[in-house]
Amino acid sequence: MKKLFLISSIMSSFIFISCDDINKKVDELQEKTKSLDSMINSEIDKVKTLDSIIEKEKTKIQEMDSLIQNTGKKLEPILGN
Repeated sequence: MKKLFLISSIMSSFIFISCDDINKKVDELQEKTKSLDSMINSEIDKVKTLDSIIEKEKTKIQEMDSLIQNTGKKLEPILGN
């Protein structure tokens, strides 16, 4: 009977230690997940900013193309093309 109690006691302590280790690992993983989420959100913000800059530059290029075309139309009669 004492052996059974001793074995049971030892197994209980292993289970407790194992659960404690698992809880620590879960906590570590949660912290890492938060850190990764923060990094991903930061990168998403950078991509959105770059997308906005690209759109502004695209608009500028379209305006310049329009000016070039209009200038070309005005120069055609002068140059006789």
